[in-house]
Amino acid sequence: MTSSKPQRGSAPIRTATWRSSRTSSTANSSIAIWQDATCYVARVEGTPLALSLGADRYGFLFLAGGEAEVAGESLRAGDALRLQGPLETTIRSAGAELVFWDTPSLDQAQQSR
Repeated sequence: MTSSKPQRGSAPIRTATWRSSRTSSTANSSIAIWQDATCYVARVEGTPLALSLGADRYGFLFLAGGEAEVAGESLRAGDALRLQGPLETTIRSAGAELVFWDTPSLDQAQQSR
């Protein structure tokens, strides 16, 4: 299994790694947002991709193209999963493009105001 830390920037999507496209941090990203959320994109082509979600975090995974298996669920283009942390799972696919939003829980978001 390939496990990698999400990367930030605007370089092309690489296979089996998460790439940040929107982030609330001051790190280098395509577009900054003003919320405690980060959007990642990935392409999976044979090599499994690790997906981690911290405690008190929600995740929204969208399958933009292809087919994949995530947390025991079979997904096709246009499908989505709502996830709640803590979570460690693996995405398997012969060819899929994914969009993943990592957001705080409602309680955590209200505390940060």
